[in-house]
Amino acid sequence: MRILKEKGEYLKKQIKSNNTIAIILLIIGLVTLIFYGLGIIFTGISIYFFVKSNQYKKGQDGENLIIKCLKKLNDNYQLINDVVLPESYGNIDHLLLGPNGVFVIETKNYNGEIICNGDEWYNHYDGEVKISMKGRPYYKPGRDYDIKSPSKQIKKNAAKLKQFIEKELNKKIWIEVVVVFTNPEVNLELNHPTVPILKINDVYNYIKNKKAKIGLSLKDLESIERIILGLKNA
Repeated sequence: MRILKEKGEYLKKQIKSNNTIAIILLIIGLVTLIFYGLGIIFTGISIYFFVKSNQYKKGQDGENLIIKCLKKLNDNYQLINDVVLPESYGNIDHLLLGPNGVFVIETKNYNGEIICNGDEWYNHYDGEVKISMKGRPYYKPGRDYDIKSPSKQIKKNAAKLKQFIEKELNKKIWIEVVVVFTNPEVNLELNHPTVPILKINDVYNYIKNKKAKIGLSLKDLESIERIILGLKNA
């Protein structure tokens, strides 16, 4: 596989930005704690930004694993990472062009138990016995926490990408989408997912064995390469 564009700056910028904000708030928190007693508020907010930064770092680690996995494909495949379309927020993690189609790949580096019901996604936590601040045991019941839907996200990104490429290429195309969970410790409960959901060890075989719904010539693929690499962010 040939990498036409390495990872961009999206996640790096998010990590740097959140770390910077967290450090500034922590410093303010320590100063105000000493002089005004309000430091606990700023310190608490700084922890939030450190947590956000760590989440982006996990996302970056997940993208690295996907790139490593896809490198096993031959040079008939081309990978473009971190695609940002015009007038669009966020990014497409990976765009893979090959003889059997155009693939949009969204990576998630979650752990724990993830539940998918169609396009609704949850992070499930079992009930457990915890210890209160007073040293007393209590039972915290299990519950499901809503998480941003990866399937809705990737379908939205793929639709925008399809519209953009078709306008530039003046030809109908088909885009395959796949959400990949890169953390080996994740436990997936999938109930009627609306897009293919894979673990990282399954990605290579999935891509290799996928049949194209709309064939694209080598010339078409080269044109798509130029269109994407010609974007301002490329």
